[in-house]
Formats: sequence, C-alpha cells, structure tokens
Amino acid sequence: TLKNKYGIKNFKSFLEKCSHDTAKAMVNLREAPLPEKFDTSYLCSIHYQLFKNTFEWAGHLRHLPFTFEDGTTAAMPEMKRTGWENPFALGDEIPEGLQKLDQTLAEKDNLQG
Repeated sequence: TLKNKYGIKNFKSFLEKCSHDTAKAMVNLREAPLPEKFDTSYLCSIHYQLFKNTFEWAGHLRHLPFTFEDGTTAAMPEMKRTGWENPFALGDEIPEGLQKLDQTLAEKDNLQG
C-alpha cells in the first residue's frame, strides 16, 4: 500500500477510503468550470483534486523527487502494472511525453469544438 494521509496499511481498507474520497472529488470536478487551456498543468490539477485527501504528492509528477512532511523523499521513475511486461513511461520519457501532449492539445485548439 502506498504511503497515504490516512495512515492505512491494509490495502482493502485503503481502497475503500480512497474510493470514497475520490468519488466525492469527481462530483466537485464535474461541477467546476472547464479551463480555457487543457495542458499538463490542468492534468496535474485534476490529479490533485482527486487525490489531495489521500496522498501528499497529489498533483506532482511521479518522476521528480517528492519530500513528505516527515522528511522522507520518494520518486517513482518507473511504474508497471502487475502482469504487464512493459512499464508506463519511464522517468526520462515523462517530460518529453507531456510536452508532446501539450503540443497536440494546442494543435487541437484545447479540445474546443
């Protein structure tokens, strides 16, 4: 179980609490006005809104070191789903991928119809 604000170590209990908080956050996000610009900053903001009650590092990019309130530091340059051979984007690929995403969104007029 990831280090969390609840201090919960039991995975099932953690998922229940996190799911409850995330569901409430999704309702709030649906009611919030849309941004003028869809980009990496907005995606980080969504992540923060969804997980701010669960994780100290909510809204931060996972490949960059993050220092917790207790002084410990962590980074997750590689993340792989159980049973998958290939990881998601590796640490050094993340900024490049996000820059490419921002460029694509800008070319698509920030998804404005």
